[in-house]
Amino acid sequence: MARQTGPLRLKLDGRPIAFVYYLALEGTMYCYRLAFDPEFQRFSPGLVNRYDALENAFAEGVTRVEFLGGMERYKMELADRTEPLFEGLGLPQSLAGRLVVSGRLNGIRLRRYVKRSSAIRHFYYEGLAPARRLFRIGTGS
Repeated sequence: MARQTGPLRLKLDGRPIAFVYYLALEGTMYCYRLAFDPEFQRFSPGLVNRYDALENAFAEGVTRVEFLGGMERYKMELADRTEPLFEGLGLPQSLAGRLVVSGRLNGIRLRRYVKRSSAIRHFYYEGLAPARRLFRIGTGS
């Protein structure tokens, strides 16, 4: 059974300046969301809060952490290895379904191409990170 153990908030003078939201399941911590107040960015409140969440999860018996998503620098600094992500796609029967599957497959092909090119990979993960975050905020996902 999954335990919801987030959000964990970091506050300064009673004001939330960062939070992390995660789930713990079968000894694994799944990090779902991390956010911080940009006004305090230079103090790394998100990373401080992430360390607090890791400490809580380990105290609950977690032995593995899944950061999920991309390979942002803060994730790579905390990881001891990476593993591939897998996505299953069904065999679509409708035109709309075929278009969705085709779009997803093309997205996978593009990500593979980006990963093979160090310059493009750096631009994607570091240069476009702010735009990806804005898009994620704008779509609510």
